[in-house]
Amino acid sequence: MKTTPNLMKTLSTILLFAVLLSCSKDDNNNTDDGGGGQGNLSGFTFGNQTYTTDRGEYFDADGNAYVFFVDSNLNTVANAQFVFSKDFEMLGNGTYEFMEDRFDPNYNEDSNFWAGSIALEDGVPLNIIDGEITLNKQADGSYIISYTVSIQGGNVIGDYSGEMYAR
Repeated sequence: MKTTPNLMKTLSTILLFAVLLSCSKDDNNNTDDGGGGQGNLSGFTFGNQTYTTDRGEYFDADGNAYVFFVDSNLNTVANAQFVFSKDFEMLGNGTYEFMEDRFDPNYNEDSNFWAGSIALEDGVPLNIIDGEITLNKQADGSYIISYTVSIQGGNVIGDYSGEMYAR
């Protein structure tokens, strides 16, 4: 079963709205730095522009983990989103490569992710078309995550360091 571009665009749009709608007024009143740890400068670069995404969030639905990196202060709608075919707590340390067709016999839930998008300053999600993300859970429960992915128009290089918050 192949995923159509319109389905991927619809999925990305739904995920973007979920990010925007999940933020409540008290999200801006927390005393930490958005979950990224002391002095966390997590974010991503596209072209010559760098975007802050210093809060990591996830939710599990239908056996998939939806992982988001957003600006904790909502100064920008830029964000990164990744979809894995297992619950977040079941993801192991390692590198996951993009493979759009999760029903392909070569798809491996332990080494692939099947969807994702990057939204820049306009908030419009651009589907990931290639790339990888590396997850490394630390002994204290925090994460060090890095990713290099391709979207229409170029490559995105990003990282995140800190706690991952369930939605």
